[in-house]
Amino acid sequence: MNGASPESVDSGCCCSLCKEMSPFDEDFLTQTLRDEFDAPSEEQIERWLAVGDVQSLEQVILDGRSHLLIDKTSINMAASEFLEGITQYQAKIDAIHKAVEEGDVRRVKSLIDRSQLSTARDKHGMTPLHKALIYGQTNTVRYLLAKYPHCVNCTDHAGRTALHYAAADPNGEHMIKVLQKSGGDAFIEDKYGHTPFYYRTHGKRLNVRTLKDNAVINQLITGQLNRPLLQDLEEDITDWIHTGNVGKLEELVLNGYADLLLGRMHQVEDPEANGFLEVLPQYQAKIQAIHKAIEQGNLRAVKLLTDRKKLSLCRDGKGLSPLHKAIVFGRTDIAKYLIRNYPQSVNAMDQNKRTPLHYAAALRDGGYLYKLMRKCGADPNIFDCNGRPAKYYLKYPGELNLERMRLDTKQALKQILHNRVAPSYLESNIQQWAREGNLAKLDQLVLSGCGDLLLDKKSNNADTVMFLDELPNLLNTIENIHKAIRDGNLEQIKMLMTTKRLGLARDRHGCTPLHNAIIYEQTEIIRYIAANFPAVLNAPDYNKRTPLHYAAASRDGGHYMKILAKAGADPMAVDNEGRTPDYYRRNTVFDLKVLKERDDELDALEEKMIEETQVVDSLPSPDSMSICSSELESARKLDDDDIDRNRFERLIQEKMDMPTSDNGLYLARTVAPVLTKALAEVLLKRPANPIGFISEWLIRYNDEEANAFDV
Repeated sequence: MNGASPESVDSGCCCSLCKEMSPFDEDFLTQTLRDEFDAPSEEQIERWLAVGDVQSLEQVILDGRSHLLIDKTSINMAASEFLEGITQYQAKIDAIHKAVEEGDVRRVKSLIDRSQLSTARDKHGMTPLHKALIYGQTNTVRYLLAKYPHCVNCTDHAGRTALHYAAADPNGEHMIKVLQKSGGDAFIEDKYGHTPFYYRTHGKRLNVRTLKDNAVINQLITGQLNRPLLQDLEEDITDWIHTGNVGKLEELVLNGYADLLLGRMHQVEDPEANGFLEVLPQYQAKIQAIHKAIEQGNLRAVKLLTDRKKLSLCRDGKGLSPLHKAIVFGRTDIAKYLIRNYPQSVNAMDQNKRTPLHYAAALRDGGYLYKLMRKCGADPNIFDCNGRPAKYYLKYPGELNLERMRLDTKQALKQILHNRVAPSYLESNIQQWAREGNLAKLDQLVLSGCGDLLLDKKSNNADTVMFLDELPNLLNTIENIHKAIRDGNLEQIKMLMTTKRLGLARDRHGCTPLHNAIIYEQTEIIRYIAANFPAVLNAPDYNKRTPLHYAAASRDGGHYMKILAKAGADPMAVDNEGRTPDYYRRNTVFDLKVLKERDDELDALEEKMIEETQVVDSLPSPDSMSICSSELESARKLDDDDIDRNRFERLIQEKMDMPTSDNGLYLARTVAPVLTKALAEVLLKRPANPIGFISEWLIRYNDEEANAFDV
């Protein structure tokens, strides 16, 4: 190349190098040549390594050219020490760019702990600000400009600032104003002698739209919104609507979150955003029709409806892409069509970061689809939320329950309300314990009030088989113990509670028999358990509240507290909030009468919700749906009840995939009942803004509970 002008390179070349670079703009090849021409020479790098010029070496990394230092060595101690840390340094820069792409402002704040990292380039020469613009992360743009104002005029490898990118974007008018207000220089020339506003009329020279489309596809493949708080997502949505960022709004819809945009027309001033929200019900209907067609095995409908690359990655309410869904429902012909026509979908991830290859591994088809996807580029090294690659499920297919994923909403709701659906991480552990015959863990699960999660489980381990055979009798005994306590039947308690482990056996709310004896004011039973089962005295519920906490809240003049204290209960035990029993004595934290009534309320609520919730079985005719985006406006509008029902169904389904940790059971058994009530109200009231409604409902619920305690 020897200094030949990069502008003279034939951009029409069809060599393999050009094809590899096709995801980027038309000037990518010439830009790459320019990058290499401007990059430090081999001689310069060797000189810096010899003299230990760590500052210049660090700049190589910050410029996105760490590949120039790979496999380098140095006898200079400072340079050698720097080379050892390159991998870690580059990993941090990569993490910054990933957080920027995902709009995770909190993580960006945490990772950029030095000013120079705010302009650290990726391997394509983009700074975090460039990347935030490409990915439409306007909150991240604002943060970077406010915290690191110098980054506004930093350039990529082609000498282009963020303002060049914004000017080349047909929808970049708002960002142009933001950047100029922050000091963006409209007269900076890139390495081709062009100022930012040259690209307003020559956008093809910097094809930002192509970059944005590829960014959207990459985001859709991950399937993750990656917002730490709903509030952050709400702020983003408001921002996208205000700025007319239709690309991010569409991405939200394609990821299965269209419901979050319903009822927002009153917020819209931008004509493009307004137009998008007007056709949103039809767009959502099209996505639902794609998934319904897959469930019913209608290949013709799938071919007609999936007419764009983006739609091959559209998620349903459970976060499943069309290819995930085809495998779950055993629609091999549809799966083959999607794999061959939309090969990028083979690496799409669900909410548990599982690709269709994970699902295919668990499919009992002799490995047919698994092998087909591997030939089409499916990555076998993607790890799911449990740290397992797809091939793990070839060996243990039972750990991915595809049959359960086919449950309709009515069945799923019933199982959720009965606590019969385990969160994915816990489900995985249960499978492992059953396979290994880890009876201690299985027994601990039963005594924690979650024995129902083991029902209908299968295993080849002889010990596990024996345990599962006895499980129904054990669960029946535990249920009878708690019923006897509610009824005040001491003789029944003496007959049933024959071991320490049964004295610790919790109900579905996490209460031990002693907790419930206090709730139901069964004084003789309290005395009996305290005297005969001392191990129960300090056993916590899901909130880490001991029976002494409950006794302190009972308002019985301290009678129960004296019984337990005399038996050896710990007066300094603390709950999840760090509160001792004495705090409960002095403050009204909860009302035991409310706890006494919760079983009846939950049963009644369950029946009401199941009656109200219906599954939408009808599939819109492919002929009635739009075949391309330009025809969306003529599509049939959904009935409001259908929209609201789908919103409710998605929220319910998300509960099925609630992440689990040591606090998972606490969340599932304490917060979930209140949220379930809130969801029931959403279904009955059908508000335009369900998220705002739930927020207000929870505040009102909390206030009413507090007022009840004050009475």
